[in-house]
Amino acid sequence: MRRILIAGAALMLGAAPMAVHAQEMTVEMTEAQQADYDGWSPAKKGEFATWPVSYQTYYWTLTPTQQDAYWTLTVEQRAQIAAMSPMQQQQAWSAIESQFAANSAAGTVDPVYIMRDNAVVQQAPPPHNGEYPLCTDGRTDNCINPREAGKNFGNVPLDYWPGEPASQMSAQEKMQADDNM
Repeated sequence: MRRILIAGAALMLGAAPMAVHAQEMTVEMTEAQQADYDGWSPAKKGEFATWPVSYQTYYWTLTPTQQDAYWTLTVEQRAQIAAMSPMQQQQAWSAIESQFAANSAAGTVDPVYIMRDNAVVQQAPPPHNGEYPLCTDGRTDNCINPREAGKNFGNVPLDYWPGEPASQMSAQEKMQADDNM
């Protein structure tokens, strides 16, 4: 049992430096690729930095037309391409390039990249114009309490504590309070 624990600890210690190195991995670029990268906008560089290293490496293997099209793909589409065999990737790129060329000719695709956002927006009601109406038995929303409006009717705040909290009452006092209601 002791040997298993020591072996397990040694494996864990040996694996720890690997995890640190995996986080520091970057893609090595040729001079031409680095020049391309240096010409990108900060937003494009930021987007590229969020990709997994395997996607970054794969990106530099693509033709310039494929690279332009790669920016327009969603995260899910990039993952699908990454999971394909090389032959399936060739077939997919044939379809993507023809569709990209058609969309570029029609002017419907920005060849740099497309940012997507799935923000959910709740519609706010329009602002209220004028004075709020007084609250009544039938109206409890978008109204003002009569006492708050300076009227001499409506709910009156209590000037006293009506009794002790139920948690401090005896069982007999609770029964009497329930009977009074």
